[in-house]
Amino acid sequence: MPRLVLKKNSEVIKEYFWKTKEKIVVGSSKKADIYINDTVNVHDIHCTFSKLKDKYFVSDNQTLTGTLVNGKTITSSEIKYNDEISFGQSEYSIMFLSDKPSETELYLVGIYGKFYSKKYLLKNVTHIGRTTKNPQGGENDIILSTDETVSKGHCKILLEDKKVYIVDIGSTCGTTINGQKLPYFEKVQLEVGDEVCVGRSIFRLCTASEFKISPPKKQKILFLKILHIGLPIIFVLILIGLLSLLFFSLTKYLIFSKKIDELQLQATTKYFYGNEEFALLTSSEVCLLPSISLGHFNKDNVADIVYLDKRKILYVWDGKTGSPIFPPKEFGITDLSGVVVEDINDDKIDDIIFVTQDAKLVAIDGSSGTEILKLQLQGNPGNLVPSVFDINLDGKKDIVACNEEGIVYLVYSAGFSSLVDIKTVATKSPLYASPVIAYSDKLPPLVVVCSYNGDITLIDGKTGNFRSLSLVGLTKKPHFVSVAPACGDLNGDGIPELVFVTTLPQYVTCVDIVASRALWSYFIQLQPQQEFKYFSSPIIVDFNRDGQNDVLFLSPIGYLFCFAGSTDFSGGELLWSIQLNPKKLQNVTVAQPAVANLTENLSVEVICGDEEGYIYVVGNVNNKGKILQQGRFFREEKIISPIVLGDINGDGFISILFLTDSNLIRVINTNSKSLKGMILNKGYLYTAGHFYQQVEDIESQRNKMVISFGGILFLGLFLQIRHILKKRKFFKRKTL
Repeated sequence: MPRLVLKKNSEVIKEYFWKTKEKIVVGSSKKADIYINDTVNVHDIHCTFSKLKDKYFVSDNQTLTGTLVNGKTITSSEIKYNDEISFGQSEYSIMFLSDKPSETELYLVGIYGKFYSKKYLLKNVTHIGRTTKNPQGGENDIILSTDETVSKGHCKILLEDKKVYIVDIGSTCGTTINGQKLPYFEKVQLEVGDEVCVGRSIFRLCTASEFKISPPKKQKILFLKILHIGLPIIFVLILIGLLSLLFFSLTKYLIFSKKIDELQLQATTKYFYGNEEFALLTSSEVCLLPSISLGHFNKDNVADIVYLDKRKILYVWDGKTGSPIFPPKEFGITDLSGVVVEDINDDKIDDIIFVTQDAKLVAIDGSSGTEILKLQLQGNPGNLVPSVFDINLDGKKDIVACNEEGIVYLVYSAGFSSLVDIKTVATKSPLYASPVIAYSDKLPPLVVVCSYNGDITLIDGKTGNFRSLSLVGLTKKPHFVSVAPACGDLNGDGIPELVFVTTLPQYVTCVDIVASRALWSYFIQLQPQQEFKYFSSPIIVDFNRDGQNDVLFLSPIGYLFCFAGSTDFSGGELLWSIQLNPKKLQNVTVAQPAVANLTENLSVEVICGDEEGYIYVVGNVNNKGKILQQGRFFREEKIISPIVLGDINGDGFISILFLTDSNLIRVINTNSKSLKGMILNKGYLYTAGHFYQQVEDIESQRNKMVISFGGILFLGLFLQIRHILKKRKFFKRKTL
């Protein structure tokens, strides 16, 4: 497997491992496989690497500046290991190397000074200096331009007969090796691990297979020796101090947090158990399994449980007794498929709808367990979950399914085999967000799909006609959408609006689909530090109970935001935000929040979870979000499903259910009264963590401030550690 090492002069920028792609495109366009930031000398699509059997080739794409192999202009040429591919007069070039480095592949790595963590690939003759050209008229390969103590032509490194030599070519401040100053114009041999001081920077000679970026140890500088010993001690003392502060504050915070009359969450010994082999597959990691849901499959007025596991087996249990309503059924591959529960054949019993990974749309009759629909679709369904709604208003439920290639399937009268009709609509791709249905008394049903690039397609549910909108065109901002939007009336006109959430950069955008305009678009400043695994769709609900709907969004770093649904500010209006777990700064939320009425004095609560295994109940106190409960219930088990809410005991109290990596569907009972057999949330698309019960009272402002202060200090420490670790990565690596 070859490596393509992108470098600027001798500085390594990025390393690519050529593994699967047949062709690799190089250019100044960000869509290129290898992006080069030089629009003057490098064309958008400059050249193409290709593979034919065991040989590799590079072809110029008819550029004006040309493509060169080892300094010779080519149109197409076979390349071999250690060849250098350059682009006109550009400083950038690509080395074609083996994935098994040779003995002569050596690097100079910055370990101290302004060029710390920089990595330079050595050539047969490598010139080092402050400017592009040295006084002798030659070009420097390693340019230390920001260090005035470095001469224009400082030194050079030679590779001769598998040995490395360094020569000081008359520098003003001199060159040292391991603390010893070099004589001028004399070749001195270097060994791997030697430390070379040029100006105010120190470098270490390393092989390709072993990099050491630890602080200098061989330089005779007192400050470096003190720093090498004292820095870890200082770091440990600061860390102990911060952790002690947080522990002391949190202990006081929990002591004064309990109430007498409060929402109660209690774990039970009741559980539902599926395939025994499943636990071995998922015990070591949290994975996304949106395959648990609640429904009514008999007439006992108790919520029942549906589970479609990764072993392609469908389970349906009676919620009260735990006995199977019908025997487990085996289907095609169903990895990561989502289950939708709706009555599609009008027998007053819920049915089960899902799409397998081999693109079969399946509907199971909830009363008998027999198949009532099985359609072979095309393309890759990915994680797209179908929607069920009467989109043509004929009184019969229809199914909307999609694939990642942007094909939307409208399956009419899906529960009646003699009446089934199918329409397909081609939309923009790629499509990662599941479809939703926009509908009100003033608006006929519209199927809404949105591509990852922000292209919205509105499909008339009856005719299949469609029109398109662009989030980028409406907002003039980049919008990358991978989760389903929320749909609801935000301005009180009786017509639903759509609320979209994007990935990085993260916007929450409200769109009037009738007027085809963006009402507001809020930029979330608290951005994740990295690309998130999963994140939530927004929710439209009148959280503040002021007669107007609000927008709730749980960010991937553990902040719950509440926006005014209707506002005159084009940049959106944030009503409040709350950090669910201040002590965890990289708290990635993986559970889609559920909205329910769990308390008597507060009308709406939000139930959500984070990757650390905590579950939170957030309520409305004085028009602000407040954590009413948080807990962690099963220490050794990870939650790998959405949280669902319903009365499974038949006692009129709501229970919280979720699937763990032990293949157990766990049950938490609450003291929240509801109608017997009521289902508040059938199921969502995203997962959470593992739990342990814990109660908090947010009114303890003093302790909250202490925790926040400690959290800010800890955040600063974390960012510093992250900065150091990021530097230690030398350069980015990517597999193509």
